[in-house]
Amino acid sequence: MDEGLKEQAGAWFERGTHDIETAQLLLDKQGYTDIIAFHIHQAVEKYLKGYLVFNGKRHHDTHELKLLVKAAAELDQGLSRHVGFCDRITRYYVQECYPSGPLIEYSYQELAQDLKEAWELTNRIKGMLSGR
Repeated sequence: MDEGLKEQAGAWFERGTHDIETAQLLLDKQGYTDIIAFHIHQAVEKYLKGYLVFNGKRHHDTHELKLLVKAAAELDQGLSRHVGFCDRITRYYVQECYPSGPLIEYSYQELAQDLKEAWELTNRIKGMLSGR
């Protein structure tokens, strides 16, 4: 594997890890739900982009997670089970990054469930790449 791609992918994973750990810390402390949601989205986006880069695929210049996970699922079909999840949490980026109305308060229960699936997805990617 190209060491440059491996290094670039590692940078995506490092930042994604910061996002998912931040989301977890904020959820545990019942922090601002909009910020938790944003970090969940960012963690998933960065892991998917890192996975695509690691595999020598050009990632889309998009924040639409459904597109990214479908591209990643072409490399590992197991990721396709996350398509619905990725489609649903894309709103966390759009609604929280570009406020177009009143602040949306998400439930901690919803965020806990989404964070759980984000951990599953990111851990799957880490597992696939360990030893490579």
